[in-house]
Amino acid sequence: MKKLLVIAISLFTLTSIAQQGHRKGQHHSKQNKEKRANLSPEDMAKFQSKQMTLRLDLSDQQQQQVEAVLVKHLTEGKAKLETLKASEKKPTIEERKQLRLERVDTQIALKREMKNILNDEQYKKYERSLVRQNNKGPRGKRKGGKRK
Repeated sequence: MKKLLVIAISLFTLTSIAQQGHRKGQHHSKQNKEKRANLSPEDMAKFQSKQMTLRLDLSDQQQQQVEAVLVKHLTEGKAKLETLKASEKKPTIEERKQLRLERVDTQIALKREMKNILNDEQYKKYERSLVRQNNKGPRGKRKGGKRK
């Protein structure tokens, strides 16, 4: 009887510890989002351009050009986000469609500008990284398809 009691207590303890770990992970991602929201577009662009320099082996000139493009892109995005947050009413379905189209247009423009800055090999790596980013869903899971 004592053995059954010990096993039940240990199982209960393990399940509660496992659930607490999951909550910590969610809290951590919320903190990261808050930190990113507090960063200025210039700081974010500098960070992203340095990451791209590491991944794509950019020259100094390319890094400066990428940083300038990212600053422009991020300031426009932040301004749009602020205007959306300022309007307290929910956007209609048509407005949401329009916002999605605008977002896709800005992504296309960013890709075109990156293509002008990067060489062919670097651009292929950049494309692959974008595909990987877009395939990640909540908590790093892939969208669609089954995991093997």
